[in-house]
Order: sequence, then C-alpha cells, then structure tokens
Amino acid sequence: MWRVWPSIRHWRYEKIPKQPFEDRFIEVNGTTLHYVDWGADERKPFVMLHGIHGHAREWDRLAEATRATHRPVAPEMRGHGDSARNASGEYSILKYVEDVGAFISELDLGPVSLMGHSLGGIIGIALAAMVPDAVERLIIVDIGPDLGEEGMNSIRESAGSRPRVFADLDSAYQWALEGDSLADESEMRHRIQHGLKPGPDGLEWRYDPGVDTILDSADGDGSSMLWGLWSSIAQPTLIIRGDQSDLLTSESAQQMAAIGQNASLVEVPNSGHLVPVDNPEFFCETVRGFLS
Repeated sequence: MWRVWPSIRHWRYEKIPKQPFEDRFIEVNGTTLHYVDWGADERKPFVMLHGIHGHAREWDRLAEATRATHRPVAPEMRGHGDSARNASGEYSILKYVEDVGAFISELDLGPVSLMGHSLGGIIGIALAAMVPDAVERLIIVDIGPDLGEEGMNSIRESAGSRPRVFADLDSAYQWALEGDSLADESEMRHRIQHGLKPGPDGLEWRYDPGVDTILDSADGDGSSMLWGLWSSIAQPTLIIRGDQSDLLTSESAQQMAAIGQNASLVEVPNSGHLVPVDNPEFFCETVRGFLS
C-alpha cells in the first residue's frame, strides 16, 4: 500500500556527538572488501550500500544519525574505494549480490536492516528476495525495477564524460555542483573529498572505471526479473524517492509501493537522484524513523 511516512521532526545532525569509526577489510568470494564500521557490536546491524560511483564514507552523516540505536556498517563493493578490483575490469550485479550476502554471513550480522542507494538498492532488492533470512528491513533509495529513460541517459552521459583527473579538490567540487544544483554544498564536498585519491597527474576517482560496465545490464529482461523479485519481498520496506528525480519516476515509485507486500513510500522534497546529498537532514530523519 502507498502511504506517506509520518511528518519529520526537527532534528540537527550537529547535535549528535561524532563516533570514531574503524576501517576494516574482509575476504569474501575470493576478493578483499573494505568496509567502515561505526562500532557498537551489541546493537542491531544496519548495512548501507553505495551506488555505482559511490564509497563507504558517503554514509558518515547517516551513521551519526543512526548509531544511537544501530551499528552502521558500510562495505565498499569490489571495484570501489579501497576494495579490490577485478582483473578483467568487468563487473556484474549478480557478483555484487553474492558479495554482500557473503559479507553479512562472514561477519555474522544477519538478519540486518539493509539500505541501498541506486545500484546498492538493486543489490538490496535482489538480496532481500533471494536470501530473506539475511534481511530484516529494507530501504531502497531512488531506484527500482523500471528506470526513467531521461535519468538513465544522464547517468550514462556522466559515466562517459566525467573527468578522470582533477587538478585539486575545488575543481572537482565545482564540477560536481554543476551537475547537481540541488546539492547541499557541505554534503557534496564531503562526498567528493572521500571519492578521490592522489594520482600521478592529480586527483583520481576511487573506483575502477570498469564498474560502468554495470550500465550495460540496465535494459532488456532486467526489469521484468526485478519486478518478480520485488513482488516477493515480504519484509518491511521503505522506498525513498527524490521528488525531482528523473531516474525513479513518481509513477514507478507508486507502482512499487502498490505492488510491494509491505512497502511504504516517502518522496523527499528538493531532491534529485542523489537524495542523501540533496536533502541530507530530511533523508537521515526519514531513515531513522523507519529503523525505529
């Protein structure tokens, strides 16, 4: 059923004392994954999955917002951040799903609350449907079985045209803001800062350019398969959509909420596809409310 989430309470990120995190590594499926763990092992695990060009540190603000009740953990998928690259330079959604399932199993985290943005949301849908014992609650951020053509074209264009090297952080930051006029500036700077690393010619992205091969599987039979997986998910599920997103359209999001067995929909105001960056305060409070 489509229902609007309760109204957002006033809350400020700055009021929550910062919690030290730990960088850790784990071997799963024959590869090394890096992950960030905000501690408190005795609390309920909350696993956060980034998108196709993302990284673990983009969840710092959300980890601060949820650590009072949960143990936030953010893996970096193979080919991203400090996780290992595939020698072939090719990546698949199925392998990512297997990696996240093995990650949860190896750390004995399950059942977890699982959230995924964009590509991470596709992984979350597949894992919750295929391994339901691993996922207790599910949050899908601005992604679904049907993707808007305009949004997909924008992602493909960005993947093919984005600079590989920047002279400095400010030039990277300005490039990012040009592509997202809705962004919270401090949140975008944080995302970009931790998404780059020093290279021989300047600052380089902390992901393998080969991850863009994932975009080749975004069409074809994938939609019908994802709708089948989506309709089988019985866990409490929250769909979060940016109200100005051209990737997850309002019609598709409402269809997801109607078909989902136990799904709710929230549309975040003043947000595009990068909901956590565009309206971070509303986003964090929405996630906190659902986890509670």
